[in-house]
Amino acid sequence: MEAISVFQTLCKPTTGPELQRLSGRLRTHLDAFEEAALSNSDLDMGFATRLVDALDALVQEHPRLTPDQRAQVRGAVDYFLLTADADHDFELAQGLIDDARVLNHVCRELDRSDLVMQLE
Repeated sequence: MEAISVFQTLCKPTTGPELQRLSGRLRTHLDAFEEAALSNSDLDMGFATRLVDALDALVQEHPRLTPDQRAQVRGAVDYFLLTADADHDFELAQGLIDDARVLNHVCRELDRSDLVMQLE
């Protein structure tokens, strides 16, 4: 699976404060997605919002995460911030499905099944 392979390259040692700073970038990227959705009705703003909320919930857990878990969260956030990943986020109706698969992978690794996104 290409998305997971790319994600794994993005998993880097990360401190809690570094993860916190990435939280703001999640919202900025969501704003850009919303802007793109204004001219592309196929883009699902609700799905994008749920994805960002789940990623942010993982980021906020940074005090209890091990270094390896923080690296995984960092990789998932950085993958989401890539627009031209396996499926271009701002152009394709299903462009965030690969991002959600990465999120789900990390959620399962961190035993956070409550944050797993339902995929069709």
